[in-house]
Amino acid sequence: MTATTQVQRAKPEHRWGERVTRALEYLAAIGTTLMMLHVLASVTTRTLFDRPVPGTNEWVGYIWLPAIVMIGFVVAVVRGQTIDADIIYQRLPIRLRREVRCFTSALSAVVCAGFAWYSSQEALHSLSVGTKAPASDIYIAPIFILPPLAFAAMAVLFAVDSVKAIRGAFDDESFDLTDTEGADLLKELERD
Repeated sequence: MTATTQVQRAKPEHRWGERVTRALEYLAAIGTTLMMLHVLASVTTRTLFDRPVPGTNEWVGYIWLPAIVMIGFVVAVVRGQTIDADIIYQRLPIRLRREVRCFTSALSAVVCAGFAWYSSQEALHSLSVGTKAPASDIYIAPIFILPPLAFAAMAVLFAVDSVKAIRGAFDDESFDLTDTEGADLLKELERD
């Protein structure tokens, strides 16, 4: 008779930031699904009964889309899935790359902080007056809280990225320098 032992599987270690990011992704996916169902219900009732769901345009334009977009902005920054124009950056020496990344991240942090401050003033005003969607009685003031929260989160993320850049956290970035399209463009720029 042989004895078998149970193997304990190691649980993957998830940092709290990864969990929050995953929760935000799920929230955005659920919001997108609900928005699509809302629009589908409106189109269906308009087609079948000649009566769309009241307030669909306001819900989509003033609640669903801003919520999904603000969540998407934060998730994109956390995941590093922002648009990078690195045709020149990839050819810079590592020391200069550090400085460029630090500067651009710091600038992005300052801009996002400015947007957070401005949008927070708008959110407070909206909450104090009880903003409603134009031409309807749909209360939309709470959605104005999302932009300052999203921009504040992005400001912090860009500030952290700036510090990490100057400390050399991105020194091991590898670029595909065999990209002929980029190389051809650089040669063209050098000729001009």
